[in-house]
Amino acid sequence: MEKQAGEARLAEAHAESKPAMTQDDFRVFDAVLADLLDSEVFQTFSGANGGQTEIVLHQRSAGGPIALSERNLLAESRDEPSHTIPVDLRDDLRKRNPGSEISLDEFKPSDPRIVIRDLAESYSYFDFSNRFPHGIGYVIAWLPGYSTNGRTAVFRASFGPTSHGATLTYLLTRKDGRWTVSWRTTISYL
Repeated sequence: MEKQAGEARLAEAHAESKPAMTQDDFRVFDAVLADLLDSEVFQTFSGANGGQTEIVLHQRSAGGPIALSERNLLAESRDEPSHTIPVDLRDDLRKRNPGSEISLDEFKPSDPRIVIRDLAESYSYFDFSNRFPHGIGYVIAWLPGYSTNGRTAVFRASFGPTSHGATLTYLLTRKDGRWTVSWRTTISYL
């Protein structure tokens, strides 16, 4: 009996420490996905045309921390040193994404062209375009990381469809209560 009570307390403590989406996360997601709708990033990688109008956001966070390693985060700014993610943001990004996926179902995008769906292996161009005929591309995002003062955020995601995968990284700043894009970078893996 005592053992079961101890296990229950441990499970409860673990559940409390599991990251969940916050109001700031919703605002960061909205700012980044709106920016992506206006960018050419999907046309460059998927050949999308005028009949496709939606970005499909996977209904769960990316989960695995491999693409959040110090090596990966620093390597992507090698050609553009001004796009180096500050240490506190890198640390918080990894802390908020410990490896398990997190539901994004509570996120309600402000733009109806951003849809949340289960991508379930729709990563190739043909699978994706068959399942999502209006989709210009998909995004599988990690929860954002925040600076210690709460004024800066980093957003990271894989996106496609691409032949070998791609990631995007955004740095955002809070101005007048709104998150705005400071810089963005994309990396395509060959």
